[in-house]
Amino acid sequence: MAKDNQTEKVFRIIGASNHSATDREAVDFYSTDPDCVKDLLKVEEFGDVILEPCCGSGNISKALEEEGKVVISTDLYDHGYGVVGVDFFTEYTRISNDVITNPPFGLVNDFIEHALDAMLPGTKMALFLKLQFLEGQDRYAKVFSKKHLKTVYIYSKRVACYKGNQMYQTNEDGSFKLDKQGNRIKIASAVAYAWYVFEKDYVGDPTIKWINN
Repeated sequence: MAKDNQTEKVFRIIGASNHSATDREAVDFYSTDPDCVKDLLKVEEFGDVILEPCCGSGNISKALEEEGKVVISTDLYDHGYGVVGVDFFTEYTRISNDVITNPPFGLVNDFIEHALDAMLPGTKMALFLKLQFLEGQDRYAKVFSKKHLKTVYIYSKRVACYKGNQMYQTNEDGSFKLDKQGNRIKIASAVAYAWYVFEKDYVGDPTIKWINN
């Protein structure tokens, strides 16, 4: 898939969001809270080497490395981290490691189709996506009908993806807002998120579980 075509598709965003269509981050870059990665590793096991093909500014990669994982971090665009200019759709024709990432929502159907075709037996993939991703006839036909989705971990409490990498609330003077204990206050979310875990060898219906954070 050519880079220009990907850029065009990125802006065909569907579903609810914290941000309006006119206020979306360039190339659909919304970073993941590192705490969500730690939540995932508490409930799901992965291999020692992880592929993060949409690494952005490195939030997922850094959190995985803190947990002892070796991470292959790449991205098509330069957000200050990883190997830049790597097109997931052309570079990764074989995927031999587990994948953990937050893919651009405008490309996610194509992303999953390609990943499932390229993943080798014994591998799994965890994607951080909106809960709303479960709905849609076209998505069912392209993604869920293939029966590789094994587990959906739904957050009982709202968590957020952050525009660019702006994770914390700020005051008018640009300083961080703090709670009573002096901790920075994270930006709130009106969107429900979940971890979607696909397994190459799994063929069946998914199980729904909760992350009660």
